[in-house]
Amino acid sequence: MSAFNRLSHAAFLAALVTVAGAAPAADLPSKSVYFGVSLGGHLVLDDWDLNDVADQPSNDGKSGFYGELRLGAMFAPYFGMEAQVGFVPYGTEASDTNFALRGSLDMLIHFMKGKWVPFLDIGGGFYKNLSGDRGKDIDYELHYGFGVRGMVLDWMALRIEARHVLTDGYDKTDSNPGVANNLLLAIGLDFFAWREQHGPLDSDKDGIPDDQDKCPTVWGHASGKGCPDRDGDGIVDATDRCPDVKGLLALQGCPDTDGDGIADDNDKCPTVPGVAARQGCPEPKDTDKDGVIDDLDECINEPGPADNKGCPKKTVVTEEIKKKFSGALQGIEFDTGKSTIRQNSYGILDKAAALMAEFADLKVAIEGHTDDQGKRAMNMKLSQARAESVATYLIGKGVAKARIVAIEGFGPDKPVEKAKTAKARAKNRRIEFRIVP
Repeated sequence: MSAFNRLSHAAFLAALVTVAGAAPAADLPSKSVYFGVSLGGHLVLDDWDLNDVADQPSNDGKSGFYGELRLGAMFAPYFGMEAQVGFVPYGTEASDTNFALRGSLDMLIHFMKGKWVPFLDIGGGFYKNLSGDRGKDIDYELHYGFGVRGMVLDWMALRIEARHVLTDGYDKTDSNPGVANNLLLAIGLDFFAWREQHGPLDSDKDGIPDDQDKCPTVWGHASGKGCPDRDGDGIVDATDRCPDVKGLLALQGCPDTDGDGIADDNDKCPTVPGVAARQGCPEPKDTDKDGVIDDLDECINEPGPADNKGCPKKTVVTEEIKKKFSGALQGIEFDTGKSTIRQNSYGILDKAAALMAEFADLKVAIEGHTDDQGKRAMNMKLSQARAESVATYLIGKGVAKARIVAIEGFGPDKPVEKAKTAKARAKNRRIEFRIVP
């Protein structure tokens, strides 16, 4: 085999490998009209008799270039026709280079539908010598061949083929018809002037027409407008920070389980609503409002300073403290027969509230007392109401309700003076603190 023959075979095999690795744009159309061009090699396998000179073969095995133009049509998914015109330089080692025209009419039979389609080529035609020292001979030929076609663009197909050509050979006898064997190897392109389309073009076969597909050559989802969207959240993978988990557009495709506006992958407490300042965790609770959060507060229901772990500091109740509390409410006046505190008593109550703030851990009972004038039942009710009025005032001044553990009215039952004088009765009408252990 000549060096050109070996080179032609190698180029043809390389082209087949290229076809196998290519990714066609779409299926080959079932019906179409196209024109094409191919380039390749014309291999003469034995003595070819394209000449008008007697007893002299046209070619002794020397091969050359081949170029071809064609016009074709597919009439059905598996059947088509082509008219071909080729240009063949040829010659022998002892002669000048000659130029021949090759023309043929071919029938194409496709074996299947799809992206890459193998085909059988059967046809007949002629070689006509155009120039050189071999005269103006015409040889007729028959040929068959195999090839493959595949779409590389929506309007263009790549084709690779090989044809075995039977034509006029040298050294004819009664027993030998003188048949010469030529081989054509070619690679080319078919350009579609018209092709049948079934519905709108969908190059990537994702069910979304190309004119509506933002990624027409990549299989995608409707949620991503034709672009890949693995988690189906409507945010394409290219811009989705969490492409495998459904998420929110505002969070670049990442989920927010607790709905606090912080993406789960940045949220240290993803199942509990929180704040950004605490990386998605909630603000700490302070049940007793003492400024010490519950996580650090050993007494979450009792206010206390931070230096005592949120617990109130315990006051040792001395006689001096008892004296302060026992005198705290002396001099409070009410409207006659009522529980309404007179305005001139507000100062005394304000001092009592300040005392309660100074000893913040102490709890007290507020007791109401009356004199013995009038019916006992009425005095019991009045003493209770007056004690409640004092408690309400102190709570309004910031004393925690929990620190007032009892509000009691004793009426005339606990007099401090037993004399029946007006002075004694005035002392018996009073409000008292009682420290509760």
